[in-house]
Amino acid sequence: MKKRLFITFSLLGMLAACSSPSNQATDENEDQNPTEETVLQDEDNGEPSAEVTKLKLAAITFEDYAKLNNIELIEATFGADNMKEGSSSYQEGEVTYKHTIVTNPATTHEVKYLWDEDGSLSFVEASHYKYDENFEVLGIQSLDSECGISLGMTLAELVAWNGSDIRFSGFGWDYAGGVFVEQNTKLADCPVTVILDVNYDDMTSNITGDTELNTENEEVKNAKIFVGSFTFYVE
Repeated sequence: MKKRLFITFSLLGMLAACSSPSNQATDENEDQNPTEETVLQDEDNGEPSAEVTKLKLAAITFEDYAKLNNIELIEATFGADNMKEGSSSYQEGEVTYKHTIVTNPATTHEVKYLWDEDGSLSFVEASHYKYDENFEVLGIQSLDSECGISLGMTLAELVAWNGSDIRFSGFGWDYAGGVFVEQNTKLADCPVTVILDVNYDDMTSNITGDTELNTENEEVKNAKIFVGSFTFYVE
């Protein structure tokens, strides 16, 4: 079972330090009519096909994306024209995964699927910032989790939802914004791992570096910190 550890760091969060827009374009096509798809898992090694619940693509949650656990299901749901292949590096560049970036045609949400060497799904990511191939920020997106949190949610809103203060790593380094999940909190019960981000134009030095921060600290309360990315680790 893959552990939900904050040390598996999203490259997208790290790159936000290099380009941090204060006012980017939001999701497009939000008012499009929902598109429904019924997708079937092809038989593999003699295993029977399994029908996947119809997904209304305009209302899909982050966890719904993670239910599409192979490339055939993903293509059947979103279409080959909305998929882009590549690779991503993690853990200070020591680990590389092949990835598939999907754009939801009903919402323009971008979600990244990362694959183990045997082709099985390892984890799924989505970021508040949307990047091009040169890691320039194209815009922002807000994507909901079934847990009740969303990309772009402010830190104050996250604390109110969690019901208690949150400890996390400082910004501007490899494991920026990694949340220390406390037992008996909503974050502990949620299968989605949260990485925090910050508006770097307004960031001060006392919330940067390899340090532990807490939402009860005044310097944290005054910073423009938000939910920067979601990760779902496949068990």
